[in-house]
Amino acid sequence: MVASLAGKTALVTGASAGIGRATAVALVQSGAKIIATGRRQEALDALRQQCGPESIQVIAGDLNDAGFVSALAGAARDVDIFVNNAGVLKYAPLMEMTDAECEWMFRTNVLASLRVTQAVARLMIERQRGHIIVMRSEEHTSELQSRGL
Repeated sequence: MVASLAGKTALVTGASAGIGRATAVALVQSGAKIIATGRRQEALDALRQQCGPESIQVIAGDLNDAGFVSALAGAARDVDIFVNNAGVLKYAPLMEMTDAECEWMFRTNVLASLRVTQAVARLMIERQRGHIIVMRSEEHTSELQSRGL
């Protein structure tokens, strides 16, 4: 039995693809209203079309942009659930990765994740309610080996 999330609102980052998109769909199917964010407007629009415009508000932007994070937190002021899923990964053998590529992943996967979590958590603390779920994926050794590491 799936619990109903009717009357709840969730913010899902990284909702334009993969696990974030699947999470947004599952939350809508459980009755929640969603604020979906990601970098790709077209993918977010397709998600909104799939789930119904009454169920999803989409806000495209880059979590590395502090101004965007501030605006997103304002739009998500009353969320009950925050699913922090956004992330990037450069698929390359370790010895071919550049410092710039590693820094890009660190800025997005660590610093941007921290920035948006703090912004949303502050609002939840003020309201004394809310749930935060942080999801991260990792590359498995066998996958790295198959890519030439």
